[in-house]
Amino acid sequence: VGGVGGVGDGGARKVENGRAAVSAIDEEKGNAKGGVGVKGAEGDSVPTWSEMLRRVLPFLIPSDARHGWLSAVALSSVVVGKVVNVLPPLAIRAAVDSIGGYGPDGNGNGGYVPYREIGAYFALKLLGVTLASLQDICQRTVALDAERRFAISTFGHLHDLSLSYHLEKHIGEITRMMNRGVESISTFINGLLFRLGPTAFEVCVVTAVFWKLGTPWIALTTIASVVLYFAFTVTITRMRVRYRRAQIEASDAVGQKETETLVNYETVAMFGRSKREVAEYATLRQTYKDRRVEMLGMFNVLESTQKFIRLSGVCAGLLMAGYATARGTPPLSAGGFVAVQLYIDQLFQPLAWLGMTYQMLTQAFTDLEKTVAMLDRTPEVKDAPDAVEWRPTKGAGTGTGTREEEEEDDGP
Repeated sequence: VGGVGGVGDGGARKVENGRAAVSAIDEEKGNAKGGVGVKGAEGDSVPTWSEMLRRVLPFLIPSDARHGWLSAVALSSVVVGKVVNVLPPLAIRAAVDSIGGYGPDGNGNGGYVPYREIGAYFALKLLGVTLASLQDICQRTVALDAERRFAISTFGHLHDLSLSYHLEKHIGEITRMMNRGVESISTFINGLLFRLGPTAFEVCVVTAVFWKLGTPWIALTTIASVVLYFAFTVTITRMRVRYRRAQIEASDAVGQKETETLVNYETVAMFGRSKREVAEYATLRQTYKDRRVEMLGMFNVLESTQKFIRLSGVCAGLLMAGYATARGTPPLSAGGFVAVQLYIDQLFQPLAWLGMTYQMLTQAFTDLEKTVAMLDRTPEVKDAPDAVEWRPTKGAGTGTGTREEEEEDDGP
């Protein structure tokens, strides 16, 4: 019993730490607003978006010439690809018009098959796919390099922090915080550089094409749909930030419980806390499930309304195109009607990605809050500016030799 008591005295700290970790979740939920760890009020405040951008901007810039060239190739592929994507509907328009009015009497196609128009459509689509593939591989390479550099910097900063910081925090929570922060870097690169800007550029190009086709009202209607779509997405996504923070806190609590319980398994089992740990874990899992359901509910509302706005814009554009085809001055050709329908669909495809991109960026900012707050902490103990590396001399008691050398020195 005395031996067990000795082990229990030595391991009681682990159990108390585990108990404190569990009780702290309920006691300090109100204070956890984005600080690192559960105790958000201990000097870790929620950083603003500008502060987070300032922190991650050096990692968004390529670190060497190779990744700089890859970034340039990716951006060039995006721009050229957006221009190329405007041309296939024009090829379809030419094909439809040639079939409808090529016959000698203007009433039939005279057996004409639009080989050139269809061939041009195929070549343009193939070129667009090739450019998208080239952009994707270059973009992913640059994003992974940024992730690598940010992860190394974050990992090094964690080791620079004082012992008191690590005694106050929990392994599971720190690990999840770091993983979310590192993954957010790729989201910034993919969203800011290769989604938002190119999509705005494509909207301008398609609007110019509508104007060129003699359908300015369709262009204005499309722009109005785009603005309404994006404004609604921004509004709902900002509302979801609060739910995302609550989900992150619940996820951190689950990870903390999983890690701390397994790390301290021997003391948990020794003091008969296994059933209580499972019960507390079930409660944390239920809380996480509730927060997750709230997030999914908000997402479904957002997605349904986005689809309604998109279909309304398509319907309004087709009605105007149909009127222009029947009574326009000059009338819009049948091929022009088909081209308008293709352009509207093509425009709303990246617009759907635009809404998702904004959601991903907002989520990335939320996920990055704790990591940036941790990076803003300065170590309490720092090396002196003139500190030199300790280099022990070889000798008795230094422990600098290998096991074999020490055994030889201790030999007969």
